[in-house]
Amino acid sequence: MAAEDVVGDGEEEGAGGGGHRLAFSRWWAAEWRAVPYPPRVAAGEDGAVTFGDLGNAIEKCRADFGVDIEVDVSKIRPVAGGKLSEWHCAIGRIRYDRQGYHEVAGTLLYSLAIAIIASSMLRIKDYGSSLALLLGLVILGVFVVHQRRKLHPLIDFGLLLESRAFGFACLVLVFLQGAIYAVPFVATLYLQYIQALSPQTTGFVLMLQAVSTAVIALFSGRLIGRVSSIKVIGTGIGVGLAGFLLIIFANSDYAFFLIPLGLVAIGICAGLVETPTINFMMGCVAGHQRGSASAAVNSARMFGSLIGISAISVLLSLTIGDAMITPAVYDALGMAVRDYFLIASIMILLCGASLFLARRSA
Repeated sequence: MAAEDVVGDGEEEGAGGGGHRLAFSRWWAAEWRAVPYPPRVAAGEDGAVTFGDLGNAIEKCRADFGVDIEVDVSKIRPVAGGKLSEWHCAIGRIRYDRQGYHEVAGTLLYSLAIAIIASSMLRIKDYGSSLALLLGLVILGVFVVHQRRKLHPLIDFGLLLESRAFGFACLVLVFLQGAIYAVPFVATLYLQYIQALSPQTTGFVLMLQAVSTAVIALFSGRLIGRVSSIKVIGTGIGVGLAGFLLIIFANSDYAFFLIPLGLVAIGICAGLVETPTINFMMGCVAGHQRGSASAAVNSARMFGSLIGISAISVLLSLTIGDAMITPAVYDALGMAVRDYFLIASIMILLCGASLFLARRSA
């Protein structure tokens, strides 16, 4: 029986979990239909005999369908000193019994750690909140150790150790999100309370950042096709740092000029840095590791966002506390906003340092 008769019709199909497109889509048809014994015939250019295409297909089946495929390729590797292998085929097992498997303990540890850390930031001055923050960090550490011992972790921390360039690029995303995530919230407080702008005008000013990000993101992919990703990312980091400094040095005399300009620069930074960084990261890992790498990318962005919103939460807790925002606390609010943008500037500098280390490690 021909392989096509068993596992599909050979048409190219799309797949979920990141928009994978595979010409050998009969893998997917076999998984989806749960065929007991699907033969698979494939050919590819693999002079080094690394089985990268096979690993890529297996990883994407696992990522998109939750199905593990175990294949022993030792029998089809060339015998030492020759070009022939012991067998002409490999026999594998499709583990339908593991379909739907989810790492429950890791999910609970991760969710609990993030919830405790985030909530403790709201009342950081309290002794109990400080202890809660310490507890959250400990649980997060337990989660990391737990994931390092799992065969199929939620986050593959081994990638960070196997590829230093990938690890440092993750830090680029962490610090980028930490710097820019809370900017709309902080700018809203400043523009409406300190600058006394109407909600409509404030929304218009904030829209400048979102629009600049969307426009630049359209061209960032083409830019990395002409120049290196590192240069594009470095340019974006420089523009972002300039944007934060413009906002820091803005005063009431010319704030309406510097603040919108700074927000546009921050938006350009996001558009120039994020996509090229992800492209660089995917180039640091093997094809069969890209599913795990995508999870690490999303986790880095999320953790950076947590850092950003935690930073302004801590500053507001220290300067204003539980008080309502009234003219009596405007000076304290302005100080918190200025300190936040100073912290964001430092994170952008750390973003640049991480990029430098990623380049040296590549």
